[in-house]
Amino acid sequence: MILKEVIIHKYKSIEQDQKIPLEKDVTILVGMNEAGKTAVLESIAKTKYFTDDESFVFEKSHDYPRLEKKESDKQGDDPKAITCIYELTEDEIKTIESDVGKNVLKNKTISISSNYSNKKSYNNLDCNYQEFLKNIKSSQKELKNIISKMKDFSKESKTQFMGIVKEEKLDDSIVKKVSKYFENQDKWENPIQEYIVRVYLSKFIPKYLYYDEYYVLPSRISLEKLKDERLEQEELKTAKALIDLADINMQDLMK
Repeated sequence: MILKEVIIHKYKSIEQDQKIPLEKDVTILVGMNEAGKTAVLESIAKTKYFTDDESFVFEKSHDYPRLEKKESDKQGDDPKAITCIYELTEDEIKTIESDVGKNVLKNKTISISSNYSNKKSYNNLDCNYQEFLKNIKSSQKELKNIISKMKDFSKESKTQFMGIVKEEKLDDSIVKKVSKYFENQDKWENPIQEYIVRVYLSKFIPKYLYYDEYYVLPSRISLEKLKDERLEQEELKTAKALIDLADINMQDLMK
């Protein structure tokens, strides 16, 4: 997935929506001190940081605009921090289509919002459920009767599916080929949307690495400490992230 645009909603010094389109190769942020350049980069990094780091998750008490926090807390809401607009690559689309069939995922541009609870919402994900049923019906002949009866979809699609399976008395090995699509673990209205997000899109979202002059690399680094995850200093986290990003095997490097 390629990041095409970000909309910062509420984050630190940014109190109104700021839309930032991203160039294909390099995007440069220019502005005076305290204009919000760091806030933009931090908020993007917090959508999916490269490693597990408590410093890079949305925290309302630290990140929400100070003048508005009291009112937001009073209302008990979970405001959006940022929305990222991504474009799926051709390879990613082919991977999804090889599973659920063609013409099921209607949009290749996906909008993903991150709230202060660090939950994500997929805002313009459009999946054609009926097209999916048609694809499965044609590829799994044994399940033709079951799929024909799946005319509707709901949060209870797994229960509906298994109920029809019981009536048809099909072999478990056949049912397993299709039942995965109706798990609907997060109780979405459309189970195929939930499946595509859980199995594919959540893994396609890029990871981010952020560091600045406060996270400069030390002159000497203990590889043993990095390998054992003993990262007492913030700069060691940067070193570990860069080594991981380069896909370097720590054990091989030590040898």
